[in-house]
Amino acid sequence: MINNFLKNWLSLEIISKITNSFLSEGLDIRFVGGCVRDSLLNIESLDFDLCVNCSPYLIEEILLKNKLLFNNKWKKYGSINILDENLFIQITSLREDYNHSGRKADVRFTTNFKKDACRRDFSFNAIYLTPNGEISDFFEGIKDIKENKVRFIGDAQQRIEEDYLRIVRYYRFLAMFKTPNIIFEYHDIILQNLKKLSLNVSNDKILIELDKMAKNPYSINSFMDINNSLKKNVLIEYLIQIWTQQNFVRGLDKIKLQLNNF
Repeated sequence: MINNFLKNWLSLEIISKITNSFLSEGLDIRFVGGCVRDSLLNIESLDFDLCVNCSPYLIEEILLKNKLLFNNKWKKYGSINILDENLFIQITSLREDYNHSGRKADVRFTTNFKKDACRRDFSFNAIYLTPNGEISDFFEGIKDIKENKVRFIGDAQQRIEEDYLRIVRYYRFLAMFKTPNIIFEYHDIILQNLKKLSLNVSNDKILIELDKMAKNPYSINSFMDINNSLKKNVLIEYLIQIWTQQNFVRGLDKIKLQLNNF
């Protein structure tokens, strides 16, 4: 199945041009993240994350050489966005994150795909796919998808402390599965960290994730308790509470609109 998606991606002129530009320089460029995850769920994606074993400075040189337009706003984090009317395409240097503080981290560039995978949030977001169809699945993400499981890479507490938005993303990804296979120890860890969410993550960032939740095939799993579909889950209860205190009407309206669909 994934090879059919890959064939379609490479039939897109800009994707083909990007991959060939780096391959012709002897570099290793791979698809990763959402597009790979979604393809394994038989979902088409218009967002493409690619990673490559070179510095962002060399990425820029190669893009300029091949007359590909880009935005380098996030260059210090190793990410370069390709400018395209129809697709979101981001190319990122392999990197390690360290000195985390909520959502921010210092970065160290690497040429090692396993080290890059270790910084990612969930197992199925660390699956790498080469243009030739070779898969690198360092943390059994494919197995987790088959088992309807959302699993943090490594220690869940550490992953959340690195970026508290991952709490929201955890609930977002539950909506990929009709019947998620819950890892129950995550519940207490999330409860312990919920109050830090609003202190470290902007409401606008949370709203972006809520929008993505609503578009998932089983969005009820992102908003309601898995064991009681008549009860809101702890994340939504918390957001309603904190946004009521803040009088954040946009957020409350977003939640109300979605809850009315269930």
